[in-house]
Amino acid sequence: MIKDLEYDNGSLMGTIELKSWKGFFCSSDPIYLVIGSKEKTYKPEKKHENAYDYIVNNQQDILAKILYGYVTEFSEKRGDMNYADGEYRPSVETITDLSAYLLPYCIKILDTQRDGCSYTVIRFVSQLESLGDVSVLMHKDRVIIFEYNGIVDIDEFAKKDCERLIGA
Repeated sequence: MIKDLEYDNGSLMGTIELKSWKGFFCSSDPIYLVIGSKEKTYKPEKKHENAYDYIVNNQQDILAKILYGYVTEFSEKRGDMNYADGEYRPSVETITDLSAYLLPYCIKILDTQRDGCSYTVIRFVSQLESLGDVSVLMHKDRVIIFEYNGIVDIDEFAKKDCERLIGA
């Protein structure tokens, strides 16, 4: 059960405790939780609770998949160059290197769902990206897309992914 949520501006808001994430990032900063999107949500639905429970119960696996995907994508984008726009970019070769450059700050549980479990967006502040934020759209432990500073309408992308998977 999701506890201590407050309704604010069309969404439910609170925090989520992920102990293994705090240990990896060596941070005591809260990770904010947002439930719902454009539709008014006064209490979490079962699909939201299922996503929340999945994240809490599988937090280590979820983090590993995000970090592995990010290291792979970052290495491919960066190539062999450590400089971008005249600025030095730190080398990221292993997953543990990311603990110094990424910090999770928000998990958004969307209204779009598949198999009774909502899609989620996990947002990180990144010192590796010139735009500052990295978001990861997921369904359970499946990484769907990395988004950099709001380039993609992530709610719409979740709906399209769901439609593609169910053949609608």
